[in-house]
Amino acid sequence: MVRKVPAMPRFDERFVNYGYNKVQWLEHLRFVGYDFEVLTRGFAVDIPHKKSKYWSTFVGDLFGKKENGERKAVPMKDAYYQFVSELKRNYTRKQVVGKCLGVCCITRGLNTHGDS
Repeated sequence: MVRKVPAMPRFDERFVNYGYNKVQWLEHLRFVGYDFEVLTRGFAVDIPHKKSKYWSTFVGDLFGKKENGERKAVPMKDAYYQFVSELKRNYTRKQVVGKCLGVCCITRGLNTHGDS
């Protein structure tokens, strides 16, 4: 869950169709210093939707192989690595929040525990 505030980084428009758009956004939040917290008393609901043709292409390219046995190129992967290298050039290590390896909530000045 993310609290909408004016300073919230926007999605990068280079990421189109399917793949890496949410990953790039979370990396951007991490680089600008957003805190990630594990929710212990909360839940969220995601409503399933039909898989798009872009999803099918992405998964096919991700796990499929060319006739010569090499892996296919993954759409948006190069754009993602370019984006991360831009983040590394534009932000200092002091700003970067470590990676969260569990179920996370993104907060910045938002009290998630109901305390005053």
